[in-house]
Amino acid sequence: MGEVWRGWDRMLERPVALKLLPRPDDAESLIRLRSEARAAARLNHPGVVAVYDLEDRGEQPCLVMEYVSGQSLAQLLTSRGPQRPSRSADLAAQTAAGLAAAHRQGVVHRDVKPGNLLLSSDGPVKVCDFGIARYTDATTAVTRTGHLIGTTGYLAPERARGESATPASDVYSLGCVLYELLTGRPPFTADTSLAVLHQHVATAPLPPRRHRPEIPEALDAYVQRMLSKDPAQRPTAEQAARWFTSTAWQNTHSQAPVSSRTEPTPTPATPPHSNRRSRRALVAAAAVTAVSLALAAGLPLALSGDQNGPRTSPPRSPTSNVTVTVTATAPPRAQKDEGTQRETQEAQEKERKGREEEGKHKDEDGKHSKEREGNKQGKSGKKGA
Repeated sequence: MGEVWRGWDRMLERPVALKLLPRPDDAESLIRLRSEARAAARLNHPGVVAVYDLEDRGEQPCLVMEYVSGQSLAQLLTSRGPQRPSRSADLAAQTAAGLAAAHRQGVVHRDVKPGNLLLSSDGPVKVCDFGIARYTDATTAVTRTGHLIGTTGYLAPERARGESATPASDVYSLGCVLYELLTGRPPFTADTSLAVLHQHVATAPLPPRRHRPEIPEALDAYVQRMLSKDPAQRPTAEQAARWFTSTAWQNTHSQAPVSSRTEPTPTPATPPHSNRRSRRALVAAAAVTAVSLALAAGLPLALSGDQNGPRTSPPRSPTSNVTVTVTATAPPRAQKDEGTQRETQEAQEKERKGREEEGKHKDEDGKHSKEREGNKQGKSGKKGA
């Protein structure tokens, strides 16, 4: 966009920067240049390079600007590569503050890129070339050639589609710059400018953390928001300046790891208190009956009261023949004890009836025996007579 020379203002005795601009094609282009220069000169902010004067009476216009001693962010990236997240956030905050000041005055930069961000040796980052991009586009990006003149690596999608630049376009370009500060590369690269423009329009950039995992998650997410394809989804420059100035960018939200364990089966609803009471009473009664039966049978007894389930019975002594383990915790065991009780009672009833029948038979046999003996004695008496 033109050569830049260092000059000296003899009237005010101060150093200045002289930017040589393309020669205007016609009077209309010259009027546009003067309008843009006046708009840029109205900006008064520490983060904006001041415009002092415009010399347009010669063959080549010259813009007289504040001289900034230092280097551009493009030179910083070339010499030192990616910056620390804290340094990148600080540079983004300063740049966003300068852009916000311009946007409040209705001025859109249109060509935010590392080469237009000057890192002064004794102060903040300064944004230069406000308004000049519009003049350059109007004079050199001739529509009849079908070419778009500009820095394609930082161009907003709407501009790549031929739409007008807005403050949101500057925020997108700043997002591209911040992406490069963090990762050392712009969000999109390709062999041709046309391919890069297509990616700006249709391709989502890789998250910065894919290149540098140490970047805080909050900062990663905010960069991606600034690079939204929809201008309405991007923050304003003023919002970005406040956000980067705060400590919000440092937040790292840890994500819970996905568990490979099977989810536990939901616990069934607890039955009513009365049902629990009746069930406990039934289990206790069954346990008492089983104990009584075991004692009646003369069997040694090992009791287990563990509420987490029946315990293994202790080893049997040499004199033990049978060990009965009774637990009063599980209803199925209680049902089993009830069945055993009924079977035992039925067996005892059968045995009792058998004994009664046997007693009856014995009584009848004794009666018959007595009758036979009486008959024998009667016959003997008759024979003696």
